[in-house]
Amino acid sequence: MSKLYQDTKRWVEENCFNAKHLVRSAYWVKKLEPKANKAVLIAALTHDVDRGLSRLENHEFGGTYEQDLVRDADSISFLEVAPPAFIKFIPQKRTKDEVRIKFKFMYERITLPKAKKLAKSFLKKAMAELEKVKE
Repeated sequence: MSKLYQDTKRWVEENCFNAKHLVRSAYWVKKLEPKANKAVLIAALTHDVDRGLSRLENHEFGGTYEQDLVRDADSISFLEVAPPAFIKFIPQKRTKDEVRIKFKFMYERITLPKAKKLAKSFLKKAMAELEKVKE
């Protein structure tokens, strides 16, 4: 991996409260597209740090293949990492139904078949944990 990527990753890990999610998003880009270029990997690594970069502006919705790739990696990472935090919000900040909708949305926005397949097990695990929660 390039020095720029390694330096960016180190900065993210040292400065971002959501570093695990950001690092895992970059990891999933590489899994989805082993030949992904450095710019896409860095975009995934920083996608929630600075939305002013043109490559990132549409990562929540996709559009180009690279934007779709970052969006789908973001969703996989979210479903892998974030469910316990969202489940802890119940019932103080969110209802069980709101969390269920968020999990389904993050899965359903995925468009790349390989990404959908990878995310499915994370969604199942998140939903199983959610079902254990009593409101």
